[in-house]
Amino acid sequence: MATKVLILTTQPPHEIRAEWPYYQNWTLPQRLEERGALVTKQSWRDPNLTADSLASFHVVTFLWANNYHMHAIPFTTFLQDVILPAQTRYPHLRVVNDGNLILWNVDKQAYLQDLAKAGFQVPETAFVNVDKERPDDAIDQVRKQLANWKSGKGPLVLKPSISGSSKGTHLVRNPNQLSASDEAYLASAARDGIDGALMIQAYEAGIEAGEYSLIFIAGQHTHSMLKTPAKGEFRCQAEFGGGIRELKSGEIPKSASEVAWKCVRYMEERFLAPGGPQGLPYMRVDGVMREDGEFVIMELEGIEPHLWIETAEDESCGELMYGCLLEANKANGHAAS
Repeated sequence: MATKVLILTTQPPHEIRAEWPYYQNWTLPQRLEERGALVTKQSWRDPNLTADSLASFHVVTFLWANNYHMHAIPFTTFLQDVILPAQTRYPHLRVVNDGNLILWNVDKQAYLQDLAKAGFQVPETAFVNVDKERPDDAIDQVRKQLANWKSGKGPLVLKPSISGSSKGTHLVRNPNQLSASDEAYLASAARDGIDGALMIQAYEAGIEAGEYSLIFIAGQHTHSMLKTPAKGEFRCQAEFGGGIRELKSGEIPKSASEVAWKCVRYMEERFLAPGGPQGLPYMRVDGVMREDGEFVIMELEGIEPHLWIETAEDESCGELMYGCLLEANKANGHAAS
């Protein structure tokens, strides 16, 4: 029986006009159809999408859910009210990645604190919850945090704990003497609110040499990318002039590989059910190198990351991803209705 795959989108599917490389994982639906899958695209914001309606599928994937963070609260509600109940009610259904992992990965306040407690190196970070009824109180807290930052006078980064593609990210070059742009950012946060908490994070100078993205598919480290910011910039995205290239295996720092593997195993132990498929379906571990050779985890991308399966030098990583999705109904031993 053909595997029935639901590809979740954020915007209505008929409105999606972008093409790869501007729409990440662009070729995924086509590649799955070429391998015999029955592919449906549907926005997770569609009110007709319910836990019970998911019973007609074998697999649900978030790999086309670009910009979910632009609708952070509704997305969290969708996970809690639709995805998690569907996983419980319908054993044949495989959500890729697992809904509990996705829910954990939405907010950096949750997962960065958990990683730190588990012994992983993450940037020194403080979180300030912004009460929409009293936003000025939160901004006062931010000012105090900036003035008394325990690591000294180095630059700091402000950003929402629920965001993506550097949305709402701001560099404070001198926390002891806020600039006009710093003040404007704080005023905007107070006026417009933010998703999640406001993060105050130590600036990691290693970003200037590039951010490493280590990609894991079906429990294997398949390939790695290096994203480099433009001169004078700290954000690596293409819209800010950043560049990207695939790394050869010998170019990946040993500590980056070791830490990323430990992080993936940590998530596997936490989120994979005993007796189920072995290895996370996919995960991207992003981080930078410090001068002392330590790898610092900046972000975990387990929802809708660009995996660069279309351009990876080793085409087997794409086959791993397609196989991971298409073998789901066989592994579970059930068929969708």
